[in-house]
Amino acid sequence: MTRSRTTLTPSVPQPRLPALPEILRRTFSAHAQDVAAAQERATHTVLGYTAQDRPLEALTVRGSGPDTVVIAVGAHPDEASDLAGSYLLDAFAHEPVLAAFTVHFVLCDPDGAALNAGREDTSLARYFSLTRFHRPAVAEQPALNLPLTAASADAGGPDLKATLALQQSLDTALDETARSGGRLFMFDLHRCPIGAVYATTLAPAPHLNRHLGAAAESVGLPLARVGWVTGDTLGAEVAPGVFPAPTPQAVSGSRARANAQRYVHARNPRAVTAVLEVPHFVRGPAPALPPAEEITRLVHGPAAVPGSDIVQLLNNTSRSLAAYTSQLPPLHSTPFGRAYASRAKHLTSLARAVDARTTGRSWAYMALLRQTAALARHAAASGSENPSPWEETAALHKRIVILAQRFTRAQAVPEQDAALAHARAVAVTLLGEEGLHLWPTPSSSSSSAVVGG
Repeated sequence: MTRSRTTLTPSVPQPRLPALPEILRRTFSAHAQDVAAAQERATHTVLGYTAQDRPLEALTVRGSGPDTVVIAVGAHPDEASDLAGSYLLDAFAHEPVLAAFTVHFVLCDPDGAALNAGREDTSLARYFSLTRFHRPAVAEQPALNLPLTAASADAGGPDLKATLALQQSLDTALDETARSGGRLFMFDLHRCPIGAVYATTLAPAPHLNRHLGAAAESVGLPLARVGWVTGDTLGAEVAPGVFPAPTPQAVSGSRARANAQRYVHARNPRAVTAVLEVPHFVRGPAPALPPAEEITRLVHGPAAVPGSDIVQLLNNTSRSLAAYTSQLPPLHSTPFGRAYASRAKHLTSLARAVDARTTGRSWAYMALLRQTAALARHAAASGSENPSPWEETAALHKRIVILAQRFTRAQAVPEQDAALAHARAVAVTLLGEEGLHLWPTPSSSSSSAVVGG
């Protein structure tokens, strides 16, 4: 007899990554008939504490077989994947086809999540909010600083407190797999600002290679087919929408430290690891661009150096922001200033990449908005007595938002669609085609999206 299921679609509390005990309670309350049995399989653990003394938490649902799954949520705190985590927790707790897997859910950056609290994803202006958007410096993202060698671990590293807790959680999963002789799967759930669904892998993932496109198509999302439009440093695809993982240096700026995918692979090269990217926005059809000289005047005024549209926009914006910093308190005094400083040269580097057609124009607009938002938020938070830099940076940010919307025709991906794309990508990696059918398809899904630069 097939048990009827209630799909869990929780309201997401703030900050964006809700407390795991609350997720656990909501999940089990949706299945009153087997609460007791499910709770016996699940444990909640505080792995450690962050730099600001927030708990870094994990949930484990024990399975009957030897295989282990790790699901990392919120490695980048500006990328909302908590609803996908809830869907997956629901499935691992209650779906018979997943009952053999032991799964560990880890929330990666509660401090960063708190600085994104209340942010909405319904438009570019709301996503890149001047009061709620924060993309930390790489050195302040715990999940990007895992040591790849014993020597790099001994050398310490940024935000060691939270990073060490994450490392110990991954070590637990690695040790469990070594003892059981089973397989290890590690999924890192990400949300790129704009574009298409794609994945990066290191070891062969045949089911993901075969079915990622179907997982994206099931909710009407496009699949990225060329690496340069994604904003990541990717090579040629190994399967539709699946690319080799970028190098540790491309991830963290260091050959000695990287993300959970690289950490797990370094200790267990046979583990199937995947960073799964689902966009917050997709491009609408047929952008209508003004002439290059109009773009230059719109954003930077008559004094701007003219040039080829986005390339000159990147260079002019980089120069304007650098000038504003001289009128502000030190960048190191706020997390927003440190985030801006860590990417201070990024816009001019992107200008060269766009000119060489090794990165997409849509991604370049997102990078512009990250930087203008970071500096504006630093100006507001640093207690500067001079309002002019904040006003000028905020005005520049708003002009670029208008231009980015005009170029990309950005359409927000409904949160449920994004969560289902993530969940189905995980499920097909584990189960093959059967993983596409664990959740009902929503009545409305993303549409009219295009893939391109």
